[in-house]
Amino acid sequence: MSDRDRYYRFFHVVPSPEELEVATFVQPSPRRVGIIALDEGEAVGAAHAFIDDEGTAEFAVVVRPGHRHEGIGGGLLAAVAGELKARGAKEMIAHSLRENTEFGLIAREAQMRPQWEGSGIVRWTMKLTN
Repeated sequence: MSDRDRYYRFFHVVPSPEELEVATFVQPSPRRVGIIALDEGEAVGAAHAFIDDEGTAEFAVVVRPGHRHEGIGGGLLAAVAGELKARGAKEMIAHSLRENTEFGLIAREAQMRPQWEGSGIVRWTMKLTN
């Protein structure tokens, strides 16, 4: 991940996450969903969500720069949302910086609804139940 990618993901520049740290984001558990997208055995994207006590899941995704705009982020979002629905989650949310237009494209394509939170942060929501 580049400094810019980590800034967009964590809202501030953080050191490059170690492989073991990344593994904890996608390691299965009853309250966590994690998926890695592979291209010929190479990780090109990852997404995860954590389900809280109220049934709301917070979602995050990252796609390698050379593989963006290929549908990977949207595919990961759809896969995570499907798994969250199967686990009974009611809503999926995500937070992004307003300047992170790439995530905005993924979220809008998935019909997530934006709400401005102030300080340049957008809260995206998607109902998972009918």
